[in-house]
Amino acid sequence: MTVFVLLLVVAGACPPECRCDSRKRVYCNDRGLRSLPSGIPTDTQILYLQDNLLESSSSLNEGLLKLTELEALMIYKNRLTEIPSLRSDTLRTLRLNTNRISKISDDAFMKTPSLRELILDDNVLTTFGISSLSFRGLKKLSILSMNQNSFTEFPQELPESLSALYLAQNQISFISNRSTARLTNLTVLSLAENKLSDGSFEENTLKNLRQLKDLRLGHNFFSSMPPDLPRSLTELSLIANQIMTLKADSLKSFQSLRSLDIAHNRLQWCGSESIELGTLVEDALVCEAIKPNISVIENLASLQFSLSGKESPPMSNYELHYKELSSNVTNAVVINPEENLQLELSNGLWQFCILNNFLSSNLSIEDCSTISIGQPAPSTGQGGNASENNVGPEALMAIVIAVIAIVSIVVLVVFITCRRKQYSQMKYLSNTDHFYCPKRFSPNQTSTKAKTNAKELTLDASKEFAVTLMLRQPPEDNRFYKVDSNASDVYDTGYSGSSRQDSSLFI
Repeated sequence: MTVFVLLLVVAGACPPECRCDSRKRVYCNDRGLRSLPSGIPTDTQILYLQDNLLESSSSLNEGLLKLTELEALMIYKNRLTEIPSLRSDTLRTLRLNTNRISKISDDAFMKTPSLRELILDDNVLTTFGISSLSFRGLKKLSILSMNQNSFTEFPQELPESLSALYLAQNQISFISNRSTARLTNLTVLSLAENKLSDGSFEENTLKNLRQLKDLRLGHNFFSSMPPDLPRSLTELSLIANQIMTLKADSLKSFQSLRSLDIAHNRLQWCGSESIELGTLVEDALVCEAIKPNISVIENLASLQFSLSGKESPPMSNYELHYKELSSNVTNAVVINPEENLQLELSNGLWQFCILNNFLSSNLSIEDCSTISIGQPAPSTGQGGNASENNVGPEALMAIVIAVIAIVSIVVLVVFITCRRKQYSQMKYLSNTDHFYCPKRFSPNQTSTKAKTNAKELTLDASKEFAVTLMLRQPPEDNRFYKVDSNASDVYDTGYSGSSRQDSSLFI
């Protein structure tokens, strides 16, 4: 049986519990394994053993020591209590997070000299579980992550090759000067969610980190800015602390700082003169526009700006942005306060803006100065210079609104006039003589049935019918519509020739 297993190993066979591919990768992850499968090819480069039930044992160490060509070992989310024994000059990545490792022996990494990334998050490592020799032999280690462990102090004698160190979610309350003295290449340091406060640092502890760019100190107990911060910082996070005062002097020398996060603190005062934040209004937080002083001699423009005796704010990086209005190309050059800058420019209209490049990289026309160099180039159309025809979007919008308003007023006036004229015509037509007289029974009709059903036409008929009754004399030619007392219908008498002036009822 032993001979058969050896033959399988030599032939490069894959264990039945695992899956192998042609790129020398072996996948034994998430199989519920309690021991290392036998028969893993010795030339395996990447081995996946995560999400199993592996425990530290001599058989596990013996099996892993045979894999001398390993480049990456994923053995996280198991039940290991110590660093497994490894022997590989090519191993670069070792992930041991989410295990039960409580200590690191002095010779744990002596046979993995090329290791660059070591992940030990979510274990039970303590300050006493690491000695000054625990990381010896790691001359190329670049990333070390030990988040979510049980450290109470900053670990000692860490490899000086480190560029990123993650120690968040521990219980660190003290950092000695000695612990950071060797970390001269560190660029990222995370100490968030610990127990750090104003007295947690020895003198020059953070100042030792001369290359540090990103420092994360959120969710601690600082009441003021930590002392001796490296001047190389570009990002500083102090979110969720107890900072009450922020003075300008504490940030004065951070010319490279790009991001400062101080959200969720107890800020009440800020500035060199301790300005109460509650008294600030939004307008007080708007920076004044800086316009350069420009003088022109022929095609040579001399530019200079001043801060009027004020100190340059932290994180300031002034740039002069300039362009010819007829062109879409914008040029930029760094300029310092009181510096006299000379530019040789072509004829035309030019725009000049002084911007703090840290805050904005976009031109704002309102904050810029426009000046003519030489004779402005004529614009297309019916003459005029570029400045006359260069109508901005706001001016164009104002013109459109004005035209719409004028047209609306004219339409409204015409509508009201027409309505009034129509009303006058209708009133005049109501007095015309062309009316219709409905068929009536004669008031003198003696029929019993007529007396019962007919109603006598009187001057109060307007109460019974929705009409207006008028009494008037017939026209001179005696042509009219007459209600005959002996007829039930209306008829036209034509020219009667009669001169009788009776008082018959006319409608």
